[in-house]
Amino acid sequence: MGGIGSGRHWHYGAKDTTSDYQALDVRRWRRDGFLNANQSFGCQWSRHGEVFASIRVRTETNRVILTYRHRNRGEEEWQNESYPVYLD
Repeated sequence: MGGIGSGRHWHYGAKDTTSDYQALDVRRWRRDGFLNANQSFGCQWSRHGEVFASIRVRTETNRVILTYRHRNRGEEEWQNESYPVYLD
């Protein structure tokens, strides 16, 4: 009971959860001065020395635009995603 793959999350067609994604720390960005309007910065994630995801962040007044690239394990094709996130 409770071993790897024992939960319903692992069945075919299961929906993603927040733990399936890379974490972004907006509080750290604020502390480090990255959230001033009209800036741009990036992050990347790697596994075993190979980059599997990256993100560009463009700041605007009261929001950031996240533009990221990712690929699934075993796939060659990178997928691009971009969307705004409003900050309070």
